[in-house]
Amino acid sequence: MYTKILDALRREFSAEAARERIGGLIRFHRIQAGPEMRQAAHWCRDQLRAARLEAEVLAYPARTSAKFWASHGFQEWECRSACLEVAAPAKEQRTLADYRESPIGVLQRSVALDAEAEVVVLADGTEPEHYAGLEVRGKFVLTDAMVGEVYRNAMVERGAAGIICDGMRVFDPIRPKGDLPDARMYQGFWWFGEQPTGTGFVLTPRQGRWLRDLVAAEAKEGRTVRLRGIIDSTLRDGEIEVVTTTVPGATDEEIVVVAHFCHPYGFANDNASGCCTVMEVAGALHRAVASGALPKPRRTIRILLVPEMTGTFCYLAGRERDLPKMLAGVNLDMVGEDQKQTGSSLIVEHEPLATGGNLSFLLEAVREALIPELKALGGVGGYATFRHTSIPFSGGSDHWILCDPTVGIPSAMLIQWPDRFYHTSADTMDKVDPKSLERAGLMAGTYAYFLANAGPGEAFWLAEELASRVSSQIAEEGRVIVRQALDAADTSEAARLLTTLAARCELIGEATGAAFEHLRKFGLSEPEEFAPRVSLLASAHAARAWEAVERVRGPLPAWQPAPQEGQGRAERLVPSRACKGPVWTEPALQNADPSVRARLHALKKAHPDLPGAATDLALFWVDGERSIAEISRRTELEAGAACLPFLLGYFDLLAELGLVTIEEKVPAAA
Repeated sequence: MYTKILDALRREFSAEAARERIGGLIRFHRIQAGPEMRQAAHWCRDQLRAARLEAEVLAYPARTSAKFWASHGFQEWECRSACLEVAAPAKEQRTLADYRESPIGVLQRSVALDAEAEVVVLADGTEPEHYAGLEVRGKFVLTDAMVGEVYRNAMVERGAAGIICDGMRVFDPIRPKGDLPDARMYQGFWWFGEQPTGTGFVLTPRQGRWLRDLVAAEAKEGRTVRLRGIIDSTLRDGEIEVVTTTVPGATDEEIVVVAHFCHPYGFANDNASGCCTVMEVAGALHRAVASGALPKPRRTIRILLVPEMTGTFCYLAGRERDLPKMLAGVNLDMVGEDQKQTGSSLIVEHEPLATGGNLSFLLEAVREALIPELKALGGVGGYATFRHTSIPFSGGSDHWILCDPTVGIPSAMLIQWPDRFYHTSADTMDKVDPKSLERAGLMAGTYAYFLANAGPGEAFWLAEELASRVSSQIAEEGRVIVRQALDAADTSEAARLLTTLAARCELIGEATGAAFEHLRKFGLSEPEEFAPRVSLLASAHAARAWEAVERVRGPLPAWQPAPQEGQGRAERLVPSRACKGPVWTEPALQNADPSVRARLHALKKAHPDLPGAATDLALFWVDGERSIAEISRRTELEAGAACLPFLLGYFDLLAELGLVTIEEKVPAAA
């Protein structure tokens, strides 16, 4: 169904051209919002225009009073120069960070600074107890932790002069502890409130160890180490830019292709690779249509190059009335990785179950067409030279916004992950592989054009393909659970596993039914003929799993989950969303009483094993009808982790922040 599209794009897509564009884009220090981000936006527009596309730059207000759904505005930041030096002892004087040489040597969005002060080494610094016995007022604090909680504890609460970060996040086994000793990690502040005060610098881990050793050696002699920090920067009201173009279709319905073009100077894979691949996809589709290799599509393909998250919020909130016309999307995050160096895999990330549409399997189908790169030794069959996989929804990029059920644009993500050099100064051009750019471009371009041109025949094929893939997914999950149940320590645990499988199959069947309904928009006339088939297969797979275990282990007991803490209250409380779009807590937290953030921090610490995506998945299930208990059940089936006690506390905090409202249901018996 998509071979002609793929072949046409192969002829038009230039991986080398995409790579060359990356080299051009990374010359800009792309911190949203600011002068160089603006320059980068106009550069992207000009690149698209050079490819004969009608591109434009849209500007939105960058100021704290602006609001785009749950996303608050923020001021743009300009840093003109910055330098951190050792002032004392005199024999060790040297420069530790210079903005001219490495712009991420500054904590991004740092306010202006001109200070000479003693440096104090922290044990992490993210908790109040880390400051016991330390006086940090008016001093620089040195930490290897992420800057957010250190800022609140050291600067806001205790008056530190600035923060020096020398940490490097660990991603075992790709980036083990001690790796990349000479790279700087990308860290900074987000200012949504009116009184930003944070400022500081970033060192390499090797520099940090040297400075820590120096502080310890001087302390033994009763002396201190003093640093001199100067930052010439400005925060002011300005603008945030979004670049857009289209491959025009016959109707005003749209398929959305999005990538973010922000991030620091020199950063190549994150995310110049996604942005420049999308620009080449746009040009390749335009050329294929102009030459007649592909007909003008039924629907318009909308290209969006955005500052990550914030630009997508701005654009969609500004076109809220047009959301029903945006039928599907794909987000290209980091896609250019040289897998041998970065340790990454090419990943298709699926939509969440609550979205009501599932089209990511089409990306998988196109990827399968790209897999037979080499013939087997005997000349039969083929296989890939690259790592690839698919994963459930995880969020963390712009598809998070499109997929929100209140927005309603089912969107998959293409990404290469993990990446050894992610968010460090080592994310450079030599880590980019043109073949990776090509694979991602062919997948995204074929996906977008196929959906843009889909009619009843294509919609029927999509429904058949979806039914087949969901059935295979459920069957594989059943096989895994059978093995686990056979190995379970007792029959009660085996029964729990199988009961959970049946409930998950039911939820997947329900979500797939909604996906078939979504295919009506592409011309599927009778989606109801597919949904019962999937539900029947889901029930059959679950029943066969139960039967297989009972044949080996004997009869299993019935199993019901034990009531969780707060179960009764959770059954009565029904949350509703306070605004369109996903819930973004950070802007609201910065303008709330500090105790609210402290309580949220404590709540997350009390549930360390809860997947990070669980909060988003839970909020996606909020529809003003489901209780917190039902939302928790669905989230647990999707994320695989019990979360009711956490969600009770979390929804209470969201209500306090004005992000949700909560109504208490009157029990039916009353």
